[in-house]
Amino acid sequence: MDSPITQPVCPMCGRPYYPIAVHGHVQCSVCGVNIEPCCAGAALYCPTAEEAEAQPPDDNCVTSITPR
Repeated sequence: MDSPITQPVCPMCGRPYYPIAVHGHVQCSVCGVNIEPCCAGAALYCPTAEEAEAQPPDDNCVTSITPR
């Protein structure tokens, strides 16, 4: 016999909830608290100047500031 699928329990309201994805994070469907932040603690890594010469950086890195 298959085991039943259980819903996660919200750490704020203590009730089972359906995860709702909103603007890159997950909210509780009952109380609306942010359950999982959008980045979940991930850090942005930008290469050093030497690494950037070997491989161009992605769009998230600022390597120089150009005056307007």
